[in-house]
Amino acid sequence: MAKADSEGKAGQGEGMVPLMIAIAAVTIVAAGGAAAAAWFETGRQKSETAGAATCGPEERQIAQLGDQVTFVLNLPSIVTNLAGEDAPWLRLDVSVVVPNTTPQKEQLAAQLSQDFLGYVRSLNVSELSGGTNLYLLKEDLTELAKARTSEGSLDVLIRSFLIE
Repeated sequence: MAKADSEGKAGQGEGMVPLMIAIAAVTIVAAGGAAAAAWFETGRQKSETAGAATCGPEERQIAQLGDQVTFVLNLPSIVTNLAGEDAPWLRLDVSVVVPNTTPQKEQLAAQLSQDFLGYVRSLNVSELSGGTNLYLLKEDLTELAKARTSEGSLDVLIRSFLIE
């Protein structure tokens, strides 16, 4: 009987060894994956902080787009009511990407803001609902900006859009 007990305990121990090896292997693989992820994340953060430290606030507005140096022109917020009876109010914050060689950027920003205000006041709520209509608004504003700028604006960026 003692012999049978010792054989039963030996059989249980033999089943535990492969389980312990599997647990150790999974732990090693998980630790290696975590170490690799940490290494990649640290490298990405170092490159971001190095880029941010080398440019001042004015230089952050200038971006390289292909071979052309561009400037992001932040327009004043547009707050107006929409067309129609009992129309809601709209607040629109827009930026325009123009070539860096564009003269009189402040005057251009004021003119574009007035053009956009006039266009937005002619819209009603149904023309601004949904993703497709928001895309069409962006395209219309881009066409207005291209018509106003002599060198042609490159893009219009809608920073915020609020209907109240």
